[in-house]
Amino acid sequence: MDYENQLINLINEKNAKIGIIGLGYVGLPLALSFLDNGFDVIGFDIDTSKINKIKSGKSYINHIPSEKIKKSIESNKFNPTLEFSRISLVDVIVIC
Repeated sequence: MDYENQLINLINEKNAKIGIIGLGYVGLPLALSFLDNGFDVIGFDIDTSKINKIKSGKSYINHIPSEKIKKSIESNKFNPTLEFSRISLVDVIVIC
């Protein structure tokens, strides 16, 4: 099986790890949407304060409740990070 079909199977089975680059007003809601649909997500950003807030379960976007972020972090399915070296751990990359 070629890589493309392997990736399609990973996505269809919700086993693909999603990487979101940029956890701003587009990236954070997109990450939460992937999480709601059963995917594991690594969120990448260069803003230390943003990553620290998200890791502590706090939202910095008014229409996103902190409880939703906290629940995602506690599930260990959402891993926000400053470490772009972890990009090799994802199957899909979305740049926001």
